[in-house]
Amino acid sequence: MQAVLDELRPYQDQETLRAGSEVPLVPVLPLTLAFGPVRLSFFTVIATFGTAQDVTADELRLECLFPADAVTDQTLRAAAAAS
Repeated sequence: MQAVLDELRPYQDQETLRAGSEVPLVPVLPLTLAFGPVRLSFFTVIATFGTAQDVTADELRLECLFPADAVTDQTLRAAAAAS
């Protein structure tokens, strides 16, 4: 986690990075993306296979993003319907 914070340091203000370094690792990670005036909020769950019997699945990680609020949910549903 520290390596990721170090890589992001040039792009983020120091107070945000400092707060991120003190947060314990939890199975749910909040994520907010901003595109101009549009803000999309997600939470992500990452699953790993810790006792895989196959070397191929040993490093496999699954990440699922879910809308964290009604605005994000509606925006994603509208984008899916438009495509």
